[in-house]
Amino acid sequence: VREWRENVGSGGFKWQVPNKPDAQVAPTDEAELQSIFNYTMPWRSLKSRTVRDLGVAGNAYWHIVMNMAGNAVLGFQPLDPRTISIVCDAHGNILQFIQRVGSGVVKFEPEEIIHFKIDSDPNHEVFGFSPMESVIWEARTDLSAMMANYNFFENDATPAALYMLEPGMNREAIKEAQALIQEQFKGVKNRGKSGILAGVKDVKTISISQKDMEFLQGRRFTTEKICAAYGVPKFLLGYTDTVNNNNGTELLKKFYKGTVEPIEEMFAEVINRDFIGRTELKNRVKFVFNPQIIDEQASIEERAQKEIQFGLLTPRQYKKKTGQEITPEDEKNANFDNYIIHQGGSATLLEDVGVDPMI
Repeated sequence: VREWRENVGSGGFKWQVPNKPDAQVAPTDEAELQSIFNYTMPWRSLKSRTVRDLGVAGNAYWHIVMNMAGNAVLGFQPLDPRTISIVCDAHGNILQFIQRVGSGVVKFEPEEIIHFKIDSDPNHEVFGFSPMESVIWEARTDLSAMMANYNFFENDATPAALYMLEPGMNREAIKEAQALIQEQFKGVKNRGKSGILAGVKDVKTISISQKDMEFLQGRRFTTEKICAAYGVPKFLLGYTDTVNNNNGTELLKKFYKGTVEPIEEMFAEVINRDFIGRTELKNRVKFVFNPQIIDEQASIEERAQKEIQFGLLTPRQYKKKTGQEITPEDEKNANFDNYIIHQGGSATLLEDVGVDPMI
């Protein structure tokens, strides 16, 4: 889910004129849409939360916020998919969205909600189907294995053994011996520690079985299965043993083409159909994600990084060249359009750099 959030829409987006990709969108239309898409939170946060909800729940919902007169869209408010239910007729047509939070109930008309979904739930076609549903038991198994690993060390009394006490010891002496064993041997910090205990006649050690070892190694297989369900290469999660310079780029391309791009296409289609298509902008504007060119991106970013370091690019030019989104926070930066020379941990405006009189 993290990789979905970081990669979907990472190239930014643009506004196009329908059927005229090279035409310029009217500045007033673009300004209005930028305001709407950054109304309740910055676009990056809105996009990230939407992709997260899709990855976890298979559904994401935006409430269209209108002005007091009800004749203009102000922005979008994301809703928690766990709180949303849908009322349909016998033909699957949506009649109403209902949000329940605690004892509160809010009802929305279909045109008030933008509904994004991944695939379709085979039991309820109106809902999306999260990849997590197909691997939920693997995910739970992995969590149980993680807890088992933790408790394996937390509860371990090393050496893992049965302590055979001297016969005839009274209850108080047994409790004292037990407390001493716990104090000296229990916990990760005492693992492998040896000791001499009064009253202990014999120690029978217990080793880890091969079955236990297979259980601990099973977490890797579980991770691979969950990665496959989400269409995320496992090397993005740190499993790099089978990755090299030759196949790394190809794996990234497959990830983008097979996972990221379809989500971006669905995302853009819903915005164009359920938002822009309902307004007077439908024949003037189209929402499009910028495509990501994986094989060239690394060299572009490397070159741009050197250029901005030597003061050849402004921060704005750098973000445009590397395909990054320009945020409202960037616009507030007083030096966003200035050339800056970076030297180690210091930075100097190019205009403030003294000129050598000998040159």
